[in-house]
Amino acid sequence: MNHYLKYPIIASILLITISLHSCNDHDLKPEFNPAKGINILIGDELLIPSEEIKYYDQSSHSFYLNSTTRYSLQAYGDSKYWILSDGEVIYDGTFVDFGISKQTPGLSTMQFNDYNSANFLLTLNQLFCGDTSDTSRADLRLNENFIKELKRQGIYHSGLDCYIDSLKLKNPKEVMLYYHIKNNDSFNFYLLDQQKLPSENHYNYDWMMTIYDSDFKKDYYTYQSLNYTYIKDRKWDINWLTLIKSSESKSFSKSFNLSEDIQVGTYWISVNIPSLGSEFNIFEEIQLDSGQIWLGEFELFRKVEIK
Repeated sequence: MNHYLKYPIIASILLITISLHSCNDHDLKPEFNPAKGINILIGDELLIPSEEIKYYDQSSHSFYLNSTTRYSLQAYGDSKYWILSDGEVIYDGTFVDFGISKQTPGLSTMQFNDYNSANFLLTLNQLFCGDTSDTSRADLRLNENFIKELKRQGIYHSGLDCYIDSLKLKNPKEVMLYYHIKNNDSFNFYLLDQQKLPSENHYNYDWMMTIYDSDFKKDYYTYQSLNYTYIKDRKWDINWLTLIKSSESKSFSKSFNLSEDIQVGTYWISVNIPSLGSEFNIFEEIQLDSGQIWLGEFELFRKVEIK
């Protein structure tokens, strides 16, 4: 993972390829309007019908599908997609491939060929550029009407929320991040717990945190130790998981080494906290006795005081 980027583009959203293309039929607003439910269209082609959508998880911005095989969407690369509720457009964006993107702030995307994702997920992404003119970082996935319609259709789930509590200086080249995760959902969730993860598996679930001074003129990159062994098939163990019950919160911490010395003060930080994903092929595999495994990645960009 490249930690030497000019702007704090969220890690999972970094992996997008966008190519310039001429307008085609797929880019036109659909005239065909399915009458009922949430449907995903490209032009007048019904790509994912409402009966294929199990529910939407707001915390990972993902549609959970009933399909047991990954949708083949390569033919729709760089095409517009439309999400409709009872025939009315509530969200739109662009299908993109797996790769490094141009920096196009505000671009709404749905990524295919996402090899870090489960087969039965389709995730809404949004590309951010975190310079001084974009600190508000408006997120179209938080649009009130979009969320209202998902709730009205009965497919909305809040999922988990992650909150940064503090960032403390252990020494000039090491900081400790304290954070907590709250379960706002009716589901009980199992979450990948970095503190339970054996060191030889850390490389498969690598974090990234970058610290920026208040005017984004200086970067302090974090890095992981390089002596981990890469586990190609990404096998997982239930002992790596922590259960967070509905309405419950749990606190965590993680230490980061820095690329250079840093002092106490006010900074912006960009953090990606990974979880499980591509290990699963069907929805039933994430169902455990006391809850289900949360899939996704926390993407945080916050102003903090290093003390």
